[in-house]
Amino acid sequence: MMYRVKLKRVLQGESCSWIRLSAYALLGWVIASIGLQLYFNPSSRSWLDPQYWTALKKVGESMRLAEANYYDSNKSSFKKLSKLAISGMTQSLDRHSAYYDSSEFHHFEENMHMRYAGIGIKIRSGEEGILITRVFKNSPANEVGLLAGDHILEADNHLLTGLNIDEAGEIIRGEPDTLVSLKIRGLDGRDRLCSVLRKKIELSSVDKWWVDKNKTAYLKVSQFTQRTQIEVEEALQSIQALGASCLILDLRDNGGGLLDSAVEVAGYFLNPRETVVSLRGRSPDKNRIHKPSSVRDPLGIPMVVLINQGSASGAELLAGALSKHGRAKLVGETSYGKGSVQSIYQMSDDSGLRLTTAKYYLPDDSTIHEKGIDPDYLVECSDEDAAKLSTQNDLLRTLDKNQTESLLGFALLADKQLHKAIEVVRGSLIKEN
Repeated sequence: MMYRVKLKRVLQGESCSWIRLSAYALLGWVIASIGLQLYFNPSSRSWLDPQYWTALKKVGESMRLAEANYYDSNKSSFKKLSKLAISGMTQSLDRHSAYYDSSEFHHFEENMHMRYAGIGIKIRSGEEGILITRVFKNSPANEVGLLAGDHILEADNHLLTGLNIDEAGEIIRGEPDTLVSLKIRGLDGRDRLCSVLRKKIELSSVDKWWVDKNKTAYLKVSQFTQRTQIEVEEALQSIQALGASCLILDLRDNGGGLLDSAVEVAGYFLNPRETVVSLRGRSPDKNRIHKPSSVRDPLGIPMVVLINQGSASGAELLAGALSKHGRAKLVGETSYGKGSVQSIYQMSDDSGLRLTTAKYYLPDDSTIHEKGIDPDYLVECSDEDAAKLSTQNDLLRTLDKNQTESLLGFALLADKQLHKAIEVVRGSLIKEN
């Protein structure tokens, strides 16, 4: 009997010890989980910040006062007030940050993953309908014989007269591998019908290049994609083979694209392994230095870069790097000012935030964010004239001067920015000699 009592006490003691150990283990797991959450999710640290609770109290008080006292109760529900508050907060941070409610965020995600397909044309609104200003090589439009100078009168039985290019584009574009029926009026005034199979259109990065009689080379890069480096290399090889003595790199209306592609293009003009741009955020993992990965002998001829208000992101970072390293002069207008990285965060109610989480810095440690980069030679061009120049240059690829002027209804404009670039780069060549 005495042994049984001792054994019972021992078992009871061991049982209590296991309970205590289990409790300690559970407590340790909870503390570790909270610590990991705070470490991997910095926004959770706000729960431990007294300033967060003070600010939250102030926001809550403002919402309660607005909900109770604003004269229009339809506008002052807590749901609407919270959306206004968050939208105002994000928009005040910078022009690239934004708030999406649940339906807007769903639409945003759909657009991010949607595949658009077209027929491979550039268009402009005209009196007769939608004027085709350019037909891209190897495109569905090219395959069925559409030409620059044709007017699209109807698309899938929708009359296009009076529509702007965005509205018309929505009708012409559609799902890949679907047909769009077009009614076309040619330059000869005759109407015809054709069906075009929509496809995913991949445009060339190198819009055009040439070398004039004075050995001045021109290269226009319209975007930065996975193929840009190869296309630029091929163009530069041809330019050098023709004995170019100076180069104009046209980045006007280049909205950017893949940053790595822009960095690799910089490698054709800068000394090997020179820094093109650096990325900095609040956390060390966001910090990065971008240099061309390929080591090559750079092109050493005098160089000018054309920029305008449509030069953004990778385009203005490339132009800025070439300028700061003293490799090129800039001609045109102040660039757009997109020198930042945005991250998307989904919230608990399926709404979302787009926040700027890092900024790019040029080799001299300056930033283009919200400021853009200023040209060395300012040559302004109005939005109207820029649109006209773009359209006339597209038409002049295949039509003569008289046909182009007749279609557009205005005398051809001089590209003053390009003329200034030629003057500057030729002047640099004369100084070197």
